[in-house]
Amino acid sequence: MQFKNFTILTKTASVVCSVTAALVVSLAFISHSFVNHRFTELEEKDARIQVQRVATEIKKALQKVEASTKDYAPWDDTYRFVQEGHSSYIEDHMPDATFVNLHLNFMLFFNDKGQLVRQKFFDLSGSKEVEMDNEVLNTILDAPPLMIHSSQDAHAHISGILVTPSGKLLLVAAAPIVTSKFEGPIRGTLIMGHCLDETEISRINADYPFSLRLHPYQKMAMALPAENIREKNLLSQGTYVLPLNDRTIVGYAVLPDVMGKPAVTIEVMQERELFQQGLTMWKQFATTLAILGFVFIVLMLILLNRFILQKLIKVTNEVDRIVETGNQDLRLTVRGNDEIDHLTERINSMLEGLKQSQTLQEENENYLKVLLDSINCGVMVINANDRLVTDINKAGTSMLKWTKEEVVGQLCHQFICPQEKDNCPILDHGKVIELSERLMLRSDGSALSVLKSVTLVERGGKDYLIESFIDIGKLREAQRALENSEAKYRLFFEEDLTSNFIKIGRHTSELQSLSRISYAVFCLKRGGGGG
Repeated sequence: MQFKNFTILTKTASVVCSVTAALVVSLAFISHSFVNHRFTELEEKDARIQVQRVATEIKKALQKVEASTKDYAPWDDTYRFVQEGHSSYIEDHMPDATFVNLHLNFMLFFNDKGQLVRQKFFDLSGSKEVEMDNEVLNTILDAPPLMIHSSQDAHAHISGILVTPSGKLLLVAAAPIVTSKFEGPIRGTLIMGHCLDETEISRINADYPFSLRLHPYQKMAMALPAENIREKNLLSQGTYVLPLNDRTIVGYAVLPDVMGKPAVTIEVMQERELFQQGLTMWKQFATTLAILGFVFIVLMLILLNRFILQKLIKVTNEVDRIVETGNQDLRLTVRGNDEIDHLTERINSMLEGLKQSQTLQEENENYLKVLLDSINCGVMVINANDRLVTDINKAGTSMLKWTKEEVVGQLCHQFICPQEKDNCPILDHGKVIELSERLMLRSDGSALSVLKSVTLVERGGKDYLIESFIDIGKLREAQRALENSEAKYRLFFEEDLTSNFIKIGRHTSELQSLSRISYAVFCLKRGGGGG
């Protein structure tokens, strides 16, 4: 019983734990997917914003260079300087303070023939003039749009980014040199520029909580996987964000040069603080969910054990007690009005019905036993499947001189037709026997001549043979005595009627007895014949 109880509790606990665990895991997985997706979206959006901020800062710096260029190029002093080359212009308008204030690294003056007539390079970090950078100059000369002195538009101007072969990033602006009233003819082109070096990058990065790096587009395109730059087409998208891991996210943007080709890749790398906060919140949620799941399992098991399992166990124990004791008067205890109590009532009703059915069956069996024992002829019941005797009445045991215990459970051919073992007309050949003269064996081994009939019946899904028989040995002797007497008196009447007639009186009673026996034999013969 303890094993059964343990099995019920174990199965119930397994089902509750499995379902609850599956639910908790599913909710945790779904919430993690939601947090990961949602917070990643927010961080990607923030990273795009940061990239755009950097791009805006670079554009502002470029606009500042462009504004300075547009201020110096349409000026009478600049117009005369390019035409006549006065040194006073250099002293008055190109001092070191001008480069510092305008945040410039170089000024280049080209005449209307495209010849460099004056240049000045300045190191902002050292606040001093430096020698001309030929790499910068050649890069500018290789950008035809900057040479706009041949343009007929006095208001024309151009600005953008250039990248030197060594990877220097330049913010340049060009405007035609005309008079202050934008009158010509155009005397040349003024180009101003600012170098995006590490100092400038650090200045831009100082105001933002991320790591900023600027790369020449070609070098970055070679370093990154093809799908990040080429297939994603960053130039048309504007920005591209890629989470590197759970703690770092990087955003990219590409800026074009003065010729419209990709020039600079902006790389912004920042900590995924928002995602980490969301992950921390999810961990807290998952922990809370697991605790609630555990509490739910415990409460569910307690309630199931209290209101269902204990009642089922009690019903099982009481049923087992009824089975073990065999006491049909015991009944299950009904304590409530739920389905289990309803089941208990139905079990009690079933037990009551079984008791009444068994009582009726016992009464029927007792009635049949009394009826069977009251019959003067012998009756034997045989199992048709194994041919074992299952019952015999008193008349049968009296004829065979066996006790009932000695007959029941034995093979029928030990008592009936021993010579027909394995050759039974009914069981082996399917014949129908109504009345047949057969031999039976008594306990002393002597043969008993009987007249028997056999009936095949079915009970409880099994076939039985009902063998009924009577002793015809005494009838045979009486018949032979009658035949002898008939022959004797026939002879008497035919040959010696007068001399022996006086002896008739002495044999009157004998004739009466013989007549009764003869009538019994006649009746038997009319009832059926031998087989």
